[in-house]
Amino acid sequence: MGYTESVHILCGSGVVSTCSYEARAHGVDSGMPISKAFRLLSGKGAIFLPVRMSRYKEVSDRVIELLRGFSEVFEQVSIDEAFLDVTERVRDWSEVKRVCRYDQAGCS
Repeated sequence: MGYTESVHILCGSGVVSTCSYEARAHGVDSGMPISKAFRLLSGKGAIFLPVRMSRYKEVSDRVIELLRGFSEVFEQVSIDEAFLDVTERVRDWSEVKRVCRYDQAGCS
């Protein structure tokens, strides 16, 4: 399969955790029962992948720890969501972009 072909990819167990834009174009969305997604993509060569929760948690823990270093005001609300106040750390949007580039480099 070449890179120019569309691929319908879904990840989930019981419900769709995430899916490719190609799958979304056929009505598939996060939180949808896998059985319904399977019906929507029947005959389209969809690839269904299992959730690798241990790996997801491992990466999430690294990202959350990185974010905690940016602010004393930090609230983690789920495994992959958090709020933090960076107003003391950045002066304007160009500074926000610089911090984000730094984060991306540090996450690799």
